[in-house]
Amino acid sequence: MKSLPINTLKIDRSFINNLKDSSDIAIVKAIITMGNGLDLKIVQKGTDRTA
Repeated sequence: MKSLPINTLKIDRSFINNLKDSSDIAIVKAIITMGNGLDLKIVQKGTDRTA
């Protein structure tokens, strides 16, 4: 991902809406951590929310 010309990482709404257990939460946290580590803007797809 670091070699791609991107500046925003979009997390699909279904990932956020279906947080049912610690495994689901861990996946979303990993996505956010990866995006932050790559200095990407992180947004939840379909909303104006940023992480």
